[in-house]
Amino acid sequence: LHSDHVELGGVHARYLVAADGLASPLRRHLGLQQPPRRPARLGLRQHHKVKPWSPFVEVHWAPGVEAYITPVGPETVGVALLFYKDTAPPGPATSRFQALLSRFPELQERLGEPITPPLGAGPFEQRVAHRSAGRVLLVGDAAGFRSEEHTSELQSRTNLVCRLLLEKKKK
Repeated sequence: LHSDHVELGGVHARYLVAADGLASPLRRHLGLQQPPRRPARLGLRQHHKVKPWSPFVEVHWAPGVEAYITPVGPETVGVALLFYKDTAPPGPATSRFQALLSRFPELQERLGEPITPPLGAGPFEQRVAHRSAGRVLLVGDAAGFRSEEHTSELQSRTNLVCRLLLEKKKK
């Protein structure tokens, strides 16, 4: 890093825009990473062979876990489970996914056989001291992310309607 440019791999530029993701190594290297304020929030997702019963994304809540059901093909739905690390049983992703999914018995009955292994992500909360350092600008997930900000809005219809109205007004 220089006062008037950034140099990376022999390339000189006025600025570097870093969009290197949720686990941004550049954010850590620049000393912008902050410790989380909450327990780790994680996610697991898996595709199931079943005809989607709705063209919309569904959100289901159970103690300690949220389930997002997304139609992804004519015979496939995606199931994403978001949870706090301390609310899920330990173990490999497959058994952890099944244990969390069992908190939604009606949903579990509707799902067909899994056609992909469960894949995980997180922790989602990534705090930053600043979104820039000198001539480096963090964008996207590299700039910090808290998944609860999005899902808590869904739990309040008033907040969701207000946000939609604000977004419509901006256009």
